Amino acid sequence: MSRPGIPKDPSAPTPNERDEKEMTSTPRTGIDRPAHVSARPTLRVAARDLLGPNDVVHIEHEGELYTLRLTRNNKLILTK
Repeated sequence: MSRPGIPKDPSAPTPNERDEKEMTSTPRTGIDRPAHVSARPTLRVAARDLLGPNDVVHIEHEGELYTLRLTRNNKLILTK
């Protein structure tokens, strides 16, 4: 963005070029995300802490309610 009275640097990347340079693709999904997102540490939570004593937790995401539960076979199942 140029300011009044200050000439624009012709070698400066345009906003789109800058965004493309700052994007990275995740190897597993191929989804492009800003580079700074992948640099952050990922939150790690033990399933027992998340599920609590009833082995179930309800998760609200974008107005939808999901249920994450632990099965008798010690598997996690997420349902809508």
